[in-house]
Amino acid sequence: MRQLGHWTKNLALAAGVTFTTLMGTLAMDVAPAMALSEEEIARKLNNVPVFTLFNAQLKKFAVASLSLDGKTVALVPSYVDRTDAERLLQEQRQSNSSLAKEVEVRTIPMSLVYLESRSTKRQATDPAFQVVPDEQEVQAAVAVRKQAGEEVKSWSGIPLFYAPNLGITLADENGNDKQILPMYFSRADLESYLAEAKKETRDLQKIAIPINVTTLDQVLQTMSESDDPAMSQVEFIPPKASLEYVIRSQRSQQN
Repeated sequence: MRQLGHWTKNLALAAGVTFTTLMGTLAMDVAPAMALSEEEIARKLNNVPVFTLFNAQLKKFAVASLSLDGKTVALVPSYVDRTDAERLLQEQRQSNSSLAKEVEVRTIPMSLVYLESRSTKRQATDPAFQVVPDEQEVQAAVAVRKQAGEEVKSWSGIPLFYAPNLGITLADENGNDKQILPMYFSRADLESYLAEAKKETRDLQKIAIPINVTTLDQVLQTMSESDDPAMSQVEFIPPKASLEYVIRSQRSQQN
């Protein structure tokens, strides 16, 4: 497993980047590109923390028995929202008191879940790795679709929110500029950023910037199959609350 110390250092850098310019349209000259490799996609997911149950004594992910579509299945669930992982831990402890000292909520990069789920070494009997969305963001995604006039009866997948036709110039830790297409796991985080951008850019105050939503699976599939060069510019923006928790945790470990 990737060392979390190095990983959380990267998260701190990700949380500290400055979005310097919001462009009204994305009309950049980009070189022809190929579909992204599995490793390239994993790197894009590496700064997205998810929360799972880990058996510290056995040094293995804890397997949970969950009911899906009326069937009991063995899963290694990872949650976008940390409180969901903590709730699962409490439920597991209530049904099996021996878990109290052995299992804990552990933060891992989403890239690990992605690579494990695609591993050719997995057996058919192995528990499936699955990322569970934040229910609040699912409701936000449904609301976005309904506001667009769509009839939505259900939602499947991890919601990703974005402002179409908007690109961002990002200043990295070295002061170099690069242009990205941000996709947010939190609608509120995107709305907050757009509000700040409008305060700083007078032209943006005159226009309405719509928010659209897609799913993580759809984006990952496009990355792996499409030659669209814009896919290489997609950056996943983790929930602010998750980033802050991970950084606080690392600082507390250092003290």
